[in-house]
Parts: sequence; C-alpha cells; structure tokens
Amino acid sequence: MKIKLMSAAVIGMTAAISGISTSYATEYNTPIHSYTTTYKTATNNYQNSCPSGEESIATKPILAGETKDYYVNICRGFGKNKTLYYVGNAKNGKGYIFLPLLKAKSGFYSAVNGKYVYALDLNQGYLPVYKTDKLILQQKIYNVKYL
Repeated sequence: MKIKLMSAAVIGMTAAISGISTSYATEYNTPIHSYTTTYKTATNNYQNSCPSGEESIATKPILAGETKDYYVNICRGFGKNKTLYYVGNAKNGKGYIFLPLLKAKSGFYSAVNGKYVYALDLNQGYLPVYKTDKLILQQKIYNVKYL
C-alpha cells in the first residue's frame, strides 16, 4: 500500500475534531444540521452535504466525491464569504464534519481540527485522515465531480 500522500505543508500539522461521529464541527464549534441532498441530472449524480444557509453558513458545492464509507464535498461560501470548506458525511449517518480548508492547491485539499487532519488528495485518488501525523484512515476516492 502506498502512503506517500501528504505534502510537506500538511506533515507536522496537528488538529482536533469534536468527534468523527458528531455533528459539531464548525469554526465556531456550534451545531450544524446536515441537509444532505442527492442531485441527479443528465450529467451529474452526486451527494451534496454543503450547508445551504438554513444553518449558520450558506455554501454551494464545487466538488463532490465519495469513498466506501463517506461522501465528501468541497464547498464555497456565498456572497462576501468566499471561504472554501471541507465537508465529510458518513454514509451510515453517524458522522458529519464541516471545516474551513487550510489548503486548496492542485487537487489537494486539507482541513484541520485539533489533532486531526482531513485531506482529499485527488492526485493520488485517496481520502486520508491523520491524527497527530499518524495515518488512521485511508480510502480510495471515486465518483469525483467538479460542479
């Protein structure tokens, strides 16, 4: 198994999570309600877990993908808020995370929360999760759609 996924910018970072299986994980540490929607059009079929504005922050999806166990979105804020966000949603319904991106460059996206680093590496085709620089989860990403 190849595990050469992290760039030098991500190695050494530590982060935290309010819990891989909670619905508390915003920059303000306030609850978010996940309104997950599946969009089916002639060209796209993807899972959208981006907050729509009924919550604390209005966003729209710009990238969607999935792994065996998770739906992943990269979302952009509306209006003056052009911040990019990482959204992970467990397919079993037991986990949701919404974090501002730390890095978004050339197919590599990462978000940090305490001791955890969540990454989406489209160049290698994996979604790795690190806890204090140790790889704790890695799943192949598929059905990637740029929206």
